[in-house]
Amino acid sequence: MKIKIGAAQSFNLPENKKIIPDDRQTKIEVMGGTVVQDYGHVPAGDVISFSALFDADNWSIIYNYWNSRQLIDYVDENGDIYADCRVVIKSWSHRSRFPAYVTAEVEIWRV
Repeated sequence: MKIKIGAAQSFNLPENKKIIPDDRQTKIEVMGGTVVQDYGHVPAGDVISFSALFDADNWSIIYNYWNSRQLIDYVDENGDIYADCRVVIKSWSHRSRFPAYVTAEVEIWRV
C-alpha cells in the first residue's frame, strides 16, 4: 500500500523510512556510578522520516499542508493511522525526465 498524507497519496512506497522515537531517558554520571533519569517514551514526540515520489497534484497538497502548518492524518504502508501530525518537508526535487513528479524527503511529526 502507498502512504497517505492527509488527502495526498504517494506514487510509490516510502524509501529509507526511519522512525525516531521520543525516548526521554538520560544517563547521568554521579560520584560512584550512574543514575538513569527516565520520563518514558512519549509517542507525541516521535518522528517518521522517509523519501517518496509524488505526482504534481499530490505534491501540491502536501506542500500546502507544510506551508500552512496544517495538522493532518498520516496513513503508513501498513494501514496504521497517526492522527493530528505535522508535515515537515526537508527537501524536494523534480524528476529529470518526468518534471510532473517530485521526490521529497519528508518528516511526519507526531504532536
